[in-house]
Amino acid sequence: TFLTQLTTCIRQVILQTTVPKEDVIGIGVAMHGVVDIETGTSLVAPNLRLRNIPIKSTLEDEFGLDVKVENDARVMALGEAWFGEHEQVGSMLAVNIGRGVGAGILVDGKLFHGAENIAGEIGHMTIDIHGDICECGNRGCLQTFATGSAIAKRANEEMRNRTEYLPFTAEKVYELACAGDELSKKVLADTGNFIGIGLTNLIHMLNPSKIIIGGGVMKSEQFIHPAILTAIERHALTPGAKRTDVEVSKLGEDATILGAIALILVTIFDPL
Repeated sequence: TFLTQLTTCIRQVILQTTVPKEDVIGIGVAMHGVVDIETGTSLVAPNLRLRNIPIKSTLEDEFGLDVKVENDARVMALGEAWFGEHEQVGSMLAVNIGRGVGAGILVDGKLFHGAENIAGEIGHMTIDIHGDICECGNRGCLQTFATGSAIAKRANEEMRNRTEYLPFTAEKVYELACAGDELSKKVLADTGNFIGIGLTNLIHMLNPSKIIIGGGVMKSEQFIHPAILTAIERHALTPGAKRTDVEVSKLGEDATILGAIALILVTIFDPL
């Protein structure tokens, strides 16, 4: 079903474009979860509860085009590197926070995948060993604190006496915060604190020059971003680490789309 929907969507895009089909040079796919980039297979997609999806081979058979498949957070990082107008940096981290949490790691302008293609799965970094059970089966993952569903869960627990708003959604919490509601602001600030703790761990591990944060949760930037910076200032080891440049993506939702384009452009302009 997933592959059928994906194929149908791509076919519609090709039909709607004014570019002649023979001028289309490839298809870039940003996929949630763990991806084998050599075979273009989605190995584990925990939020979709799917495994071993042959995306590349299916699409190449269907369209006769070169297909590149990559983890969506890494694709976001590539989009930021190519189109985000960042100055040249030695290393950069792009973090995507929405339904899940993932990161793309760029070292000397190249995506870092790790030995088993799971580098950047920071959503499953343990923040609290006694915390809630994550979709991956472990307890207290960053994902259980930082996603849209985590915000909604915390709001429903902390503001359960406000029955006129039940059940809370992350969007409702944001709307109330914008209207001046202090409890909603606190829920979002707490989210920023958890994200900041996770990013501090990454700063200590990778020491990137810059961190770019995007995804749906960061639409609440005005409440979450300051709390992230405060957490890093509080917990980072050195003055230099405390000053790590942490920005919210200016490309927004387009970062991943542009990154999927860059997957194909890399093979032309930077094949190594």
